[in-house]
Amino acid sequence: IERKLPAADLLWSALADTDLRLKATILEALFDARDARAVTHIEPCLDSDNPRIAALGVLGARRYGLRELEAPARQTWERLLSGEKDGENIAGLELLARIPERGLLPRLRTLLEHDSPRVRQAALYALSQYPPETLPEFADSIETVFRSNDPDVRASCVAAFRVLDPEACRTLCMRAIADEHHKVRDAALSLLEEREGSKQAAEILTRWIMENRAAPRFQQSALDALARLRVPREIFERIAASKVKEASTLFHGLQVIRREYGRQALDNAAELLGVILQERVSQVLDLALKAMESFEDRAAIEAIRAGLASRDRRHVAHASGALHNLRYHALCAPLIAIIDHAGIEKRQPKDTRREGLQTAGDVIAWCVAHPDSWLRECAARVASRPLAAEA
Repeated sequence: IERKLPAADLLWSALADTDLRLKATILEALFDARDARAVTHIEPCLDSDNPRIAALGVLGARRYGLRELEAPARQTWERLLSGEKDGENIAGLELLARIPERGLLPRLRTLLEHDSPRVRQAALYALSQYPPETLPEFADSIETVFRSNDPDVRASCVAAFRVLDPEACRTLCMRAIADEHHKVRDAALSLLEEREGSKQAAEILTRWIMENRAAPRFQQSALDALARLRVPREIFERIAASKVKEASTLFHGLQVIRREYGRQALDNAAELLGVILQERVSQVLDLALKAMESFEDRAAIEAIRAGLASRDRRHVAHASGALHNLRYHALCAPLIAIIDHAGIEKRQPKDTRREGLQTAGDVIAWCVAHPDSWLRECAARVASRPLAAEA
């Protein structure tokens, strides 16, 4: 149509004898092409009770720049955005996504809090179409919507982060990367790369992983993103070394807790802390091995995984052999110490012993200061118990 091909004539001839839905599609195409013959349809569209047709009337008035229809078009648009039916709101919001109008932002802010997830998603999409970094005042509204229990709403919310200032956008992206739903995490990672560029995004993700700013299972998504960004091998080596050290410290802390509490009746909080430490050892080691897959032999990594997961002597022996053949030798000793439980005290690396985790109280204090919120909460509960204080 935009090239004035005969198709425009075919559509025009079909307009008189078609259903309402197809009529709307044809009129939208004709309005976008500014076909002069379609001008006469604009006013009837504005007066229509059908929300989509009414929104097309507003689009037509804007496309042709008809000043005499400017006021009625604005009234129709505001009527749609203020309507009591979801269909009216969505039609008005879809138009707002095509023609971002600053004068309608107050109504858009209201619709972000609508009860209907469909309306909220349409409002978020419309918001995301405004120029980047132009609406920092929407930060509170976006954060409120992001607390939704609906993962589709949260994923739609991520796209709207781009209208905020760079720092707010980055902060919310990192929060979204820790979301429990993969749709939200994937959307956040894509936006981070889009807004920051591949190199800066890689630096942010690397720092975030190494500083344990989310639970290990969420850090897995960030590791996957780094793999997609094709970052240098050295970055994965740094992450692997950091995670092996972290796992070694967690494992040493677990042994201290078991040794000091071993003969006492554990209360629920202390028992839970032990379970969480054991779980975190496994999860952090899995992160380390995932990072190592980028620069070590995958068969060796699988052998190490089997040795960590099993107490079978054959698996442990194969894992030890694979560890001795690693190219990155610094990872060998701490991993062997974890695989060989019996040798933990003798084999514990010096840098882990320097953490000062000699007593259960030391371990609990270390956990309370840890960035991992779940580990921190469990340790805080144990710290409040008299038994922990005596230990």
